[in-house]
Amino acid sequence: MSAIRREMRDVIGGGTVIAVGFAFFYRSFAYGVGTLSEMGAGFFPMVLSGVAIIIGLAILIDGLARKARKDPQHEGFALRPVLAVLGGIAAFALLLTPYGLGPAVAAAAAIAGLGDPENRWLNLAILAAFLAIVCWLIFSVGLKLPLPFFRGVF
Repeated sequence: MSAIRREMRDVIGGGTVIAVGFAFFYRSFAYGVGTLSEMGAGFFPMVLSGVAIIIGLAILIDGLARKARKDPQHEGFALRPVLAVLGGIAAFALLLTPYGLGPAVAAAAAIAGLGDPENRWLNLAILAAFLAIVCWLIFSVGLKLPLPFFRGVF
């Protein structure tokens, strides 16, 4: 019974991601997409929504193709991962303005990673540092958004 519910969650979840992706894809054209050399405001949302549609398709196809089987690891509702992800989002929102992009991303990644009890502190610290640097390189250096790595330092 649990495997059937999990398959239905994947089908419904994949369909939802596809629907939201198509909605954002359609709406991105209202902002002007532009070209690769002169990107408009809608270019980045269009690309991200395309990626969301592809991921949603993968989830949907996996849910439809999976054979029903017993999977005791995924039975029931786990509160820890939900609280960890929500805590990571809250930490990002609370830390971004006063402390900068680096601490906000690092805290969000580390807190969200606590949702899996098998994660180790060292692994979470390395992941948090890596994601903070990559996000800073993409958004501050690459896209030239005014997001300092540390507030007041850079």
